[in-house]
Amino acid sequence: MRRPRHADLSSRRRGLALLTAGLLAVAPPLAAGETAAPLSLGQVLQAVAQGSNAAITGALDTARARAATEEIRSSYRPTVELEGGYTVRDSPIVAIFGNFAAPMGTGTFWQAQVRARELLWDGGQRAHAVEAGEHTVAAASAGREARIVRAQMEAVGAYLQAVLAHARRSVVKGRVAALSAHLEDAENLYRQGMVARNDLLETRVRLRTVTDRLPELDDGVAIALENLNRLMGRDPGTTLAVPGSLPPPPPLPAPEAALADEAEAHNPQVVALEAKLAALRSKREASARENSPKLVLSAAHTYEENPYLAHNHANLAMLGLSWKLYDGGAAKRRTVSVFYEAEQAEHDLRETRRRVATRFDRARRQYHQALRVAKTAEENVAAAKENLRIVTDQYRAGLARGSDVLDAEALLSASRFTLAERHLAAYLDQATLLALAGRDLASFYERTGGLPAAHTTEVPDER
Repeated sequence: MRRPRHADLSSRRRGLALLTAGLLAVAPPLAAGETAAPLSLGQVLQAVAQGSNAAITGALDTARARAATEEIRSSYRPTVELEGGYTVRDSPIVAIFGNFAAPMGTGTFWQAQVRARELLWDGGQRAHAVEAGEHTVAAASAGREARIVRAQMEAVGAYLQAVLAHARRSVVKGRVAALSAHLEDAENLYRQGMVARNDLLETRVRLRTVTDRLPELDDGVAIALENLNRLMGRDPGTTLAVPGSLPPPPPLPAPEAALADEAEAHNPQVVALEAKLAALRSKREASARENSPKLVLSAAHTYEENPYLAHNHANLAMLGLSWKLYDGGAAKRRTVSVFYEAEQAEHDLRETRRRVATRFDRARRQYHQALRVAKTAEENVAAAKENLRIVTDQYRAGLARGSDVLDAEALLSASRFTLAERHLAAYLDQATLLALAGRDLASFYERTGGLPAAHTTEVPDER
């Protein structure tokens, strides 16, 4: 079984480290006037793995499972008890021998006892219980991994949504510039009497309509960044910046067939269910040995304040056997209940493996389709640019209508929108493939991803 990528809490020191990471993730926003450096996709995913709610709650679940296992291990150590008190009787202790009466104790006295007890053998019940606890810890750790991966995939979507909002705003700004230039051409031609007034009106309407989209896109960027802050465990208003575009998706780190095998064996959900099934099987074995004979060793030291005793102090030792012969079938019913729970977990494991395989194949197909469409979109953008240039020259020469220029400009904008969407969709599908295979998304994108020199936008601190 592959060791989880994100280490879980195993001691107070590691717990403190986790809390420190969480506090860093929710650090206060930058002061007014400061500019945040754009975060790469790898940095965002690393922040989610350290400071998100999924990471912290998952670590606490693992710590709780580890504490429960240590509680079971403590049964291997002896127990020591101290009892004592002051006794007051309403009558003294007297022994009668025929016609004679002899006092055996006073009406008030002190007594105390120190007793140590150790369970030497229990038929293997504790061993299977500890084994079940260790598997439960592994299941909790893998479950934490699965939670982190889900949060990271949500963060990938939010990050790409923010980048896409930047790209859309850039396209709209380009449209505003193109329409403004066309309006200037139309005004010049109108003054020369070469075009009708409706060309001016149509262009002005189109320009105002496109310009009105900019505030909406600004709001979209702000909302996407606030959601991204939340996923990273930060306050929504924390100053944050992302790049305005991304380089092409990096190549996959392994052949797709190898990734498919990894998805079957190392998917976090699969690993968690495997560990859960192993824990239930060990728990079933422990339950089956609940009524096994138990070998017990005990030792004690007693004291009693009694002037009639020759020895007030006494030492006792006992090696004994405890065996519950009949409990009404309660232990057997518990064993059967755990058996059915294990059967259900086994069916869930098979279904999860099938679901992971299906999702992997779908993501693989979508990834290739996104790459194909992105390549086509690049060609369409180049063709639409050339088309707009030609139509603009024809319009200036009086060979084309103003509506032809507007249509050509709209076609170029639509092509740019499609290119941005398909380009980022390839990122999302690639991240889905790697997440299903159990790969470390943060390390992969931090190692292979770069930040282009692009526009950035910050969420202002409103507090």
